[in-house]
Amino acid sequence: MILIVGATGLLGRATALPLLTQGHAVRVLVRDRTRAADLQRAGAEVFVGDLTDARSLELACKGVERVFACAHSMLGRGPYASAQVDHVGHTALVAAARDAKVEHFVYTSAMGARED
Repeated sequence: MILIVGATGLLGRATALPLLTQGHAVRVLVRDRTRAADLQRAGAEVFVGDLTDARSLELACKGVERVFACAHSMLGRGPYASAQVDHVGHTALVAAARDAKVEHFVYTSAMGARED
């Protein structure tokens, strides 16, 4: 099972759909189930949770062999400010994956990326 965190975003959706087409078991962690309807129709297991909720991350990682983390909150505010999501949330996700004995973890970020 592959867990994709940020699956309703551009990179997450572009990763999830081909994996599902190839027959991989994919779980997507989303805050809003309605935004993942196409992924669910394609065969994804939709798990409602949040990077700001460590318990939901623990539950989402159960039974998962691989995690692809491509969520971000560069423009977020309040409880979804970057410090909460991109730092605290991803730190909790790494810990949850470690505790669940996830074999492979891929973290993506565009922070500091430039056109050149």
